[in-house]
Amino acid sequence: MNFKLTIIILFISFSGYTQEIYTNGTATNILFLGEYNDKNELKVLLNDSIQFVDQKTLQQTNQHTQKEFLKILDSLNLSFICSGFEPFWDFRLKGNKAWFHDFNGKKEHFTITLFVDEFQSSSTFMFTSFDQKLFGIIIDKGIKNDEPACNISSTENNSVYEIYVTYNGKMYMGCGVIGIDYK
Repeated sequence: MNFKLTIIILFISFSGYTQEIYTNGTATNILFLGEYNDKNELKVLLNDSIQFVDQKTLQQTNQHTQKEFLKILDSLNLSFICSGFEPFWDFRLKGNKAWFHDFNGKKEHFTITLFVDEFQSSSTFMFTSFDQKLFGIIIDKGIKNDEPACNISSTENNSVYEIYVTYNGKMYMGCGVIGIDYK
């Protein structure tokens, strides 16, 4: 119960808009997908494809609200794809569906309720399954050059998304990205 209270406090304490929209002079509405690398490139949705683009060539023009961002992800068939180690686990979230796979090989599908606050200035998404076996929070930590990012060891890229998930009473912590989920 303390973890749920902590999530509520974290949810309330973050403060407005969420994913950034960029232009590069020729294309507009370039959507940042929360991942970057050591070459100063951002993972973006550009011309209906996911690619890494040099951050210096982009200018931020706007931001989507959290609800707008989630609707866009759903309409483009994009998911939050998250994982962590010690023990290994992975998690997928798309629309009102979530999948959790733990280190014992157990995979479980959930229908979830997703909570967002339109008045926050950062991306914080809370979720809970209808059966209460799964709940958690995804936090956008932003790109900060002076702090270590959430490192995705399988790709050596960095993510702005930290995730905390409780599954069957056990808490897991890891990183998340946005991408096409083939599962």
